[in-house]
Amino acid sequence: MGKFIVSACLAGVNCNYKGANSEDAFVVELVKQGLAILACPEQLGGLTTPRPPAEIKNGNVFTMEGVDVSGAFLRGANETLRLCQKYNCRRAILKSKSPSCGCGKIYNGNFDGTLTDGDGISAALLKKHGIQVSSEELNRFECRRLVIERMQVSDFAFIKELLNTEGFLKFIGDRNVRSDDDAKAYILKILENDTIQYWVVRVKPDLFSAGIVSFIKRDYLPHHDLGFAFLPEYVKRGFAHEATDALLQKINTFYYDKVILATTDETNFRSIRLLEKLGFAYQRQIEYGGKNLLVYEKAMPDLRETVE
Repeated sequence: MGKFIVSACLAGVNCNYKGANSEDAFVVELVKQGLAILACPEQLGGLTTPRPPAEIKNGNVFTMEGVDVSGAFLRGANETLRLCQKYNCRRAILKSKSPSCGCGKIYNGNFDGTLTDGDGISAALLKKHGIQVSSEELNRFECRRLVIERMQVSDFAFIKELLNTEGFLKFIGDRNVRSDDDAKAYILKILENDTIQYWVVRVKPDLFSAGIVSFIKRDYLPHHDLGFAFLPEYVKRGFAHEATDALLQKINTFYYDKVILATTDETNFRSIRLLEKLGFAYQRQIEYGGKNLLVYEKAMPDLRETVE
């Protein structure tokens, strides 16, 4: 069973530099389900709580007073890696912008609130060792009409309904989810899988659950696969396009892959039109699970900058 390593402050532990926390609902859910190991790299490195704010400048970590605390940050990073290895954590959700845990964006070292491309010390080390790192910003994000949130066990009623719609059964398949308990077990199975990520798409302002978007590394495909499915009453309203486009933009800041794939049933013309609208191009046809699937691909821009 795959576990996450998570920044302890995201689980509600008062361990950030102010002695406060940044509690995140999805991380709390992971802890509740026994799927997360908590770590505060800065505490693991020997720093006190509260502590002076620190930022990365020219590869080292300094407090606002100019004290070099790089050694503590490196110790904390190595201890966090040790926990990942001990508990077989292949995924990490770390606090955004932090000099330890920031992923993709961190403060620039001038203590002026300006962000720059880069990773925190612990995030960079975990990435170097093949651990999939993201921040809480990927757990919940918004676009014009939608809120997109990581799927949780509390979404079981919606998932049961969605997985038994005619479109899902026809074009995606029967997941044998018939009861509330089936739906809860299905969600837990997804959460435990290192290669699958689901988000629930909710429509503003009432936040009714309309559909799901997914990002999956399938064994039979060389790159990650984008997926989507919506309740019948929410199709033909542009929600699928808005949600998948937002996910593509967000995901590319954390998990760079030069190509994103999408597969669809050869008779699912609505899905084909959406993929083409998103900029995906037909690549080839494959047979999988007794179905003929069309494989589409989209080249992604490299948003990363190397941080040494």
